Amino acid sequence: MKKSGLIATLSCLCLLVGCGKKITKQEAAEFAKENYSAEKASEAFSAGSYKTVTKVSKAEGVFEKLFKDGEDTGSMSLIPTVAGDIASASDKAVITLSGSKLSFSYTIKDAELKEMFGYDGIKGSMKATASYNEYGLLVKSTQAIDIDFSTTTMGVTVSGALKASIVKTCTYTKK
Repeated sequence: MKKSGLIATLSCLCLLVGCGKKITKQEAAEFAKENYSAEKASEAFSAGSYKTVTKVSKAEGVFEKLFKDGEDTGSMSLIPTVAGDIASASDKAVITLSGSKLSFSYTIKDAELKEMFGYDGIKGSMKATASYNEYGLLVKSTQAIDIDFSTTTMGVTVSGALKASIVKTCTYTKK
């Protein structure tokens, strides 16, 4: 295929699939406010459900009894949560707008974890992604956690290690 034909094909593919453009948290909040509402979601869907799969490869110390492998299912509301989710995301979140769909991802490491949790002895990383449909409803979120910590407060040492992944997928029933 000639170079010009390849470029044209890729350009069309980007338009059809939606390569998306990176936007700021403020732009994402404004877009969500202007384009998403529970009323619009309720007009398109009658119900929503989710499935969360948690896989734990290491849970030690304080995490030992808190995190276990498992699955959870339930019903989802038809209230768009994207604005709140992005507002609470890390300032390092990469937010992408593709057509009328938003997604974001971020990674928090060592020093940022210390700041987030308020412990000096924490190290590791946390990664998160989330994608939303054209109504601002969550479609899929993933979290990968790999942290170790040990901290002493008032003579008491608390420590733990956690390595886990959490994947939540949501489906909605069209009217």
